[in-house]
Amino acid sequence: MIAVQSTTDAGLGALWENAKAYDCLLRFIRNQCPNQDAILLAQCIRCIATFAANHHCGRFADGAIENPLMEIGLKLEGVARPLPKTSFDRQLPQRSSSCRHVLHVATNVSPIGGHTRTIENWIANDPASAHSLYLTRQASIPLRSELCSMLHSQQGGPMLAWDRWSDLTNALQLRRCAQHWADCIILHHSPNDVVPVIALATDDSPPVAILNHADHVFWLGSSVADSLFNLRTMGAELSRDRRAAKHNLVLPIPLSNEEVLLSQADARVQLGIAPDRIVYLSVGRADKYSPTHEHDFFVTATKILDRVEHSQLIVVGPEPHEVLPRLSREQ
Repeated sequence: MIAVQSTTDAGLGALWENAKAYDCLLRFIRNQCPNQDAILLAQCIRCIATFAANHHCGRFADGAIENPLMEIGLKLEGVARPLPKTSFDRQLPQRSSSCRHVLHVATNVSPIGGHTRTIENWIANDPASAHSLYLTRQASIPLRSELCSMLHSQQGGPMLAWDRWSDLTNALQLRRCAQHWADCIILHHSPNDVVPVIALATDDSPPVAILNHADHVFWLGSSVADSLFNLRTMGAELSRDRRAAKHNLVLPIPLSNEEVLLSQADARVQLGIAPDRIVYLSVGRADKYSPTHEHDFFVTATKILDRVEHSQLIVVGPEPHEVLPRLSREQ
């Protein structure tokens, strides 16, 4: 099966082909996944959500794949394997009655990246609350030391799911953390993460909000969200019209309030940038720079650098091998 990526010239055709592929996958899980095999069903739904998030098929949410996850969540205690008796139990932070307890849930956090800093800044800007972080699929990705220090200062370090746990065992542990400790839950999860939906598909759960950091793509979670926190008005409009949002808000991105003591001249010296240089800065993952038939960031950047004397482009995010070949002066 080949998914057609959307382009300016063939966007509608791509959406149509991707929608047909999505429907085909949906029929497969309906016809082939045994109802009693909840682990297999959750894995298949993760695959469909991954496809939908990476190959836009005209959907931003779909009850056809969230409702089965909700059904698994309603019977979770009966179908999930018992939690292993591990040191993870001792990682559960102690609860204090003196403040609000906010449980952040993410699929994973990178040492560098906007999602990680968003969580850090959220915690820093809300010192009156106690914060903890549950990671459903961190695996071997190293944790940013500043984030760990910030969480430990809250008397509760990050809680990592074990790689060998199934989605159901993972969800059961997340539910236990939420019920044991949290007054409210903020989801920062990846679009295809089934664990939060299964875990929070219960009436015995604190209020849940989703930080809509991927408002342009399909994602799971609308079914368990009491509120959607959008970071821009366009995302709020899509949440209202296409995600069945129960409560829809636009909130500013939490930023650091640290005082900048470094002067512009000193910053240039530390970065090795000449005083007369005009600097262009772009930040994003490699896939954000993928060209279409009509638009190519790197071709345009090369033209600007050729025309503007003493100019320099700094790109933060992609690996050098993903950027340098496309910044060739021969383009």
